[in-house]
Amino acid sequence: MGNIEKYQKQLLEQTQNLCRETPISEATEQAYLATPRHRFVRRYREWGTKEWQVVNPDSLAEQIATLYADRSIIALTALCGSADFLCG
Repeated sequence: MGNIEKYQKQLLEQTQNLCRETPISEATEQAYLATPRHRFVRRYREWGTKEWQVVNPDSLAEQIATLYADRSIIALTALCGSADFLCG
């Protein structure tokens, strides 16, 4: 899933640019990269819309840019056991 890593690193770089005066630690960077945010979102919708998007392996490629964008979304999160593909 190289595409996911691309979006993770892009968002991390944006965060690093925002935090130039107080840089985030190497440990925080590694934790961020080790914890893909898409694994915790079962479904989401963007602000101003009423349509929920279900996140699953088949739709992930289409949704990954939105899930890693530097903007808010309304999300329902997954708990391990409730959506096995997310917690694997």
